[in-house]
Amino acid sequence: LFDVENAKLVIAWGMNWITTKMPDSHWLTEARLKGVKTVAVTVEYSATASKCDDVVVIRPGTDPALALGVAQVLIAEKRYDADFVRRFTDLPTLVRMDTLERLKAADVFPGYAEKPWQNWAQVVPTGQKAPPTPQQNGVYVPEALKPDFADCVVWDEKQKRPVAIGHDHVGTHFDALGVRPALTGAFKVKLADGKTVAARPVFDLTAEYLRANMRPEQCRKITWAPEEAIRRLARDVAASGGRTLIACGMGPNQFWNNDNKDRALFLVLALAGSLGRHGGNIGSYAGTYKNTIFSGI
Repeated sequence: LFDVENAKLVIAWGMNWITTKMPDSHWLTEARLKGVKTVAVTVEYSATASKCDDVVVIRPGTDPALALGVAQVLIAEKRYDADFVRRFTDLPTLVRMDTLERLKAADVFPGYAEKPWQNWAQVVPTGQKAPPTPQQNGVYVPEALKPDFADCVVWDEKQKRPVAIGHDHVGTHFDALGVRPALTGAFKVKLADGKTVAARPVFDLTAEYLRANMRPEQCRKITWAPEEAIRRLARDVAASGGRTLIACGMGPNQFWNNDNKDRALFLVLALAGSLGRHGGNIGSYAGTYKNTIFSGI
């Protein structure tokens, strides 16, 4: 929570910060003194809500829907950070429409050899442990899970063709590839076996789902939050310039869909370019690394 000092927008999401985090309440107070905008997402008018600039009261258990509603506005109003999305997330990767599975580089390029990890991702050999968290620099993947991180494919708008992307290619390492992944569109991709399949970016599929199911008027019916509150929250997130901090409380984790809540919050922050930057993460449950890829699905 001390990272609040770097934020421009703080969202206390399901956290009664003033009451349940008393030793840390001064961080919120000091942020307010500096002019940081504060928003409470809550199911009640809590002590923390009374101290925030805006309050969004929702039905218990509808946190995932609210987050997806915010994501829908970010995409529909083109307020997302496209550069960040391309360089740091898996939202540009292609999904094959025949199986709805992520398209693997080995499926497309004959005799493909997986790209070695030598930038920031590291494999932890079986029987060994990753270094203590403060000593880690990047992401550590257990050897048994390495196949789950197989190289994927994006559609390069410059070359008008599919290009293989390794899990190790993020940030400046991604820039070195010189590709510009398409975020929207449908593409015909020829596979290594000669078959041609239709493929679309994860971003495009996500946008379609949100447009069909999570527009503000639809989100209102689920969450009871006013449409304008949903739009305003999305616009505030976008206006923070990548400096949104979501401090997520334990309350929303008591519902069966709490995992979807976290995925939806990560989607919002990924779209806003807030992951891994100062003042940009989900507090309490998920620390972030500067170059971490976060799933959009």
